[in-house]
Amino acid sequence: MRKTTLAVNEALFDDVKRIAVLRGVPMRELFEEGLRAVVDQNKRPESFHLPDGTFYGDGMVREMSFAEMLEESYAGRGTFVGRD
Repeated sequence: MRKTTLAVNEALFDDVKRIAVLRGVPMRELFEEGLRAVVDQNKRPESFHLPDGTFYGDGMVREMSFAEMLEESYAGRGTFVGRD
């Protein structure tokens, strides 16, 4: 454990001392709790990892235009109105 000296606003110091007495813990514990809260709030979120969506197969059965792929995708599911 490392020791240090802090300059703390007197009103804040009095509040911390009162809470420490009420909780029955040393003031050091409350200072550590507060510092940990600040550190936790400033941690970088874990980066998002997109799961591998690779699937294996023979690929496209035949070459199609984008419009044909859309038409094929929506077959039997209503009507697709393209931009053509």
